[in-house]
Amino acid sequence: MASVCFFSLYRSVWQQALINTPEGYIWIPSKALLALRSATKALDEAHAKAINLQGFPALCEQAQAKLTQLSADVAQLELKDETDMAVAEAAAAKASKKMKAALKKGGKKK
Repeated sequence: MASVCFFSLYRSVWQQALINTPEGYIWIPSKALLALRSATKALDEAHAKAINLQGFPALCEQAQAKLTQLSADVAQLELKDETDMAVAEAAAAKASKKMKAALKKGGKKK
């Protein structure tokens, strides 16, 4: 059975999970990051189709500006996600060591 550790950034929307399995840890990104990734991908696809169909130029420029901003935001959040994952793995490893030490100490007879 896998154990789950939740790390929250002050809002439930930003919850991330680190699941411990026999093969190692599985990182589940926050719902907000996943939603932003899919929104960026959808806007990128729509922008590409609008360019191919020679859509309204002003609207295409607005979409390009928004895509540039979103790409920068996603890049920052991806970096934050990676650092959060590293911190969570370190915390989980430390907690695991403490638990193993406590089990060894508690299992010895005096």
